[in-house]
Amino acid sequence: MIDGSIHTILSFRSGGRLLAAPIEAVREVLPAFEILRTPGLAPVSPGVISLHGEILPVIDSGLLLGGPAIVLHPRCKFVVIDIAPRAFALLVETVDDLIEIERNQLVESAPGPSRRLVSGIVAVGDEMVMLLDVDVCGTMENLGDAGAGDAGVGAEGWAA
Repeated sequence: MIDGSIHTILSFRSGGRLLAAPIEAVREVLPAFEILRTPGLAPVSPGVISLHGEILPVIDSGLLLGGPAIVLHPRCKFVVIDIAPRAFALLVETVDDLIEIERNQLVESAPGPSRRLVSGIVAVGDEMVMLLDVDVCGTMENLGDAGAGDAGVGAEGWAA
């Protein structure tokens, strides 16, 4: 996912953790709004949203990394991740900043259950930023597909 020397990442917070996604995978950031609760999706996906007529599955970043679910509040955002041909809305507590990092700053994440979701960790100031592997985060394993067709989502759980 990361190659070359300098990369820009979008940082955001969830469950007291500082996370990030590669900016080239971010389509847009918008205030969070009501999620249509949809049965049959994976536990990390509370439902779907309609964005400009497109139905997108939502991934709760708190649940994704083994923490509590995010409770919607005015500072919550959807970070829309577009990894063609798929797209999903990542629910985060707040969005922080764009950060430039060098490839050699990124280190492998520590072993653990969420290691496969994190492509690396980078120190920014006095904080550690976990760079999410958006390709892995957006897999059907994390979204589920049973019953998704009832919400207007394609047969494979992605926006049709």
